[in-house]
This record gives sequence, structure tokens and C-alpha cells, in this order.
Amino acid sequence: MTEAAQKLGTILEGIIGVDAGGRGLARVPGRNLLTNSSGHLCQAGSLLAQSSSPCLLIVTGFPILAADPPGTGETDGPPGAIALARSAVAAGGRAILASEGSSARALAVAITHLRLKDSVTVVDMAGLPQGDFEGAMRRRVGKFTHLVAVERVGPTHSESTFSTWAGSEFENLLPEFRKAAPPEARERCLSMRGLDVTGHVRPAHFLFEKADVPTIGIGDGGNEIGMGTIGWDVIHQNIPQGGRIACRVATQHTIVAGVSNWGAWALAGLWRKLAGIPPLPGVREESDILELMAREGPLVDGVTGRRLATVDGLAWYHHARVYCQIVEALR
Repeated sequence: MTEAAQKLGTILEGIIGVDAGGRGLARVPGRNLLTNSSGHLCQAGSLLAQSSSPCLLIVTGFPILAADPPGTGETDGPPGAIALARSAVAAGGRAILASEGSSARALAVAITHLRLKDSVTVVDMAGLPQGDFEGAMRRRVGKFTHLVAVERVGPTHSESTFSTWAGSEFENLLPEFRKAAPPEARERCLSMRGLDVTGHVRPAHFLFEKADVPTIGIGDGGNEIGMGTIGWDVIHQNIPQGGRIACRVATQHTIVAGVSNWGAWALAGLWRKLAGIPPLPGVREESDILELMAREGPLVDGVTGRRLATVDGLAWYHHARVYCQIVEALR
């Protein structure tokens, strides 16, 4: 990893680290989700750029209970997954996109629109069994070189996994853990509001917990796959209800952003820059893809639950500004 790459990674982390939703990513100065993931974007981008024929398995999709029908996927996550898949193809590789229901349909529509069906496969995980999910998934997708989660909800700690994470501090932290995460909130996939969405997703976290390839997690709230890298205590101290919703699943590289799509855009763009391949597409093209996915999935805004081409309660111009800042930083 060169000094120039590190500097670029730091610039990009500053762009995507704006807490636009006021979630508390950096509530505690010096010890928060941003400081604990500092440098991971550059590491992940360098890792991908070094791969000569990458095959990314990208898992995304976060169900929204306030949507109609409940469990419809949100607009944060799938667009970022598409950006990474397109970078994989630009790098001479391929990608496998995995989700459920409306999120899987949105991904398939986008891939068809972009004419990438020969290089990108979409898997609807809803059709795979719960009992042997990992085995069934691996049989379905075959070999892959990297495993990525983009805004993918993951399970909280059990007392047993918390003990493993806490180590020698277990006895000291246990009373606080029990208070913040009562039994009904353990080993569940929870929304930022603490709502249980476990029944709407397949257990994709098993792939990450048993991974034999490099793993990358991208999230914006503490409850996504990859946030186990940050640490339960840091999420608890920074995010409202953080101790209740914190995902236990760690990844080798964890990218924290104000909106998860921003983190995926930054990674996709940095990968392209370091690999010497064409830059990210124009911002208008990204807007068109979001509108297509929201309409045809359908997908909903994760904050409002409405079927609109907005993300996390923010109108498109907020996201366009960040996208353009990323593109400009990578020139």
C-alpha cells in the first residue's frame, strides 16, 4: 500500500464519514465507529486492486418492516452492490449478487438494464433452505475470491459470543451487556429502531463467520455484517440502542459511512483508481439506476418506508453531492 493510496483513502473516508442521518457514528471523540475503522477503506481497495481475476460474492438487502408489504428491501445497499459488481467486471472479473425478495428483483433488473448478465449473477437467497443455508449457497454460487456485505443486517451477540469477544473483560462488561441487550434481543437481526427483522432474511452471516476468503463489510449504523470489527462497547457508547442492535459479525475490513451506498461507491472508485481501470460512471447514470431499482424491485426508503428513489430519508441531491466529491477526489 503506497503513501499516495493511504492519503487518498483518508480523503475518501472524510467524504463518506459525514453522519448525515445523525446516527451517532462519532458521538464519542476519539473512540467511535469512524476512528475504529480508519484505514480500512484503503486496505480493502488495495486488496481488490491486487486481484487479477476477481470474483466477488456481494450480499446486500435490508428489510423494512414499515414498508407495504412489510419486509420490502430498502434503497440503501443494492445500488452500492451494483457499483462494486460493475468495478469487478471493469477489472476483468465477475460478481455474484445475493439478496432476497424485492432486493434480489431490483438487482436483477439493474443487471439486465446494464447488460451485465454474462458477467454478473443474481441469487435470490429466499429460495435457499434455512437449515443448510451455507452449504446450499456455496453449491449455488461456486467459488469466489472475496466476500462483501453492503448494508446487510447481521445477528446480535448471544451471551456466549459476547464472552468470546470480551475475553478477560467479560465479567466487568456482562452486567452492562445484560441491561442493554435483554434475552429477546440476542442472536437476532435488528433494525436501527430495535425491531426484529430476522424472519425476513436468510442467515448470510454464516458465510462470513466461516469465510476462507478475504471479507469486507460496509455499514452505517452498527447493526450490519462487519460491525463486529468495531466492537460491541464502541457501538453501545456511540449509537442510540447500540448495545441492543450491535451486530457481532466481524470482517477483515470494515467501511463505515454516513450512508452505506457512499461507502460502496468510495470502495468501487478507489479500486478502479488503484487498478488503473476506467473511473466510476457519471452521477446521472447512478441516479437512473436508483430510480429503476426503486420502481421495479420495488425498494423503499429505509427511513420513511415509502417507494421513492430516496435513501435514508435524504433526497437524491444529497447523495449526488457525495458521489461527485468521490469522483473528484479520484481524478
